[in-house]
Amino acid sequence: MAVLVVIIFASYALIEEQFIALQIYAVVSCVTLFCYWMDKRAAINGTARIPESSLHLLALFGGWPGALLAQQLLRHKTIKTPFQLVFWLSAFANIAGFLIFSSPTLRQTLFTLLA
Repeated sequence: MAVLVVIIFASYALIEEQFIALQIYAVVSCVTLFCYWMDKRAAINGTARIPESSLHLLALFGGWPGALLAQQLLRHKTIKTPFQLVFWLSAFANIAGFLIFSSPTLRQTLFTLLA
């Protein structure tokens, strides 16, 4: 399911030629994956952890594909239901923001509603 969401999202970005956005997502996802790896390592070693709020912010700002990959590869943060709930809300909020701001029609509708 999660892989399907990533594929659909990436396909939309490519179809609409949002290459800069795709590059930003790739960079933020790599940073996010690295942060998950560091947090997993800290958990194993019993050292200072990365706050969950920081991981959620990275997901919200476009790092959710990297977070999703890290969760599966590292088996990290996959069981905590509250964390997963906030993670998916962050991911969907990011996708919604991307869709709104990449579509002139949706963007105009949003600005009209807010005006």
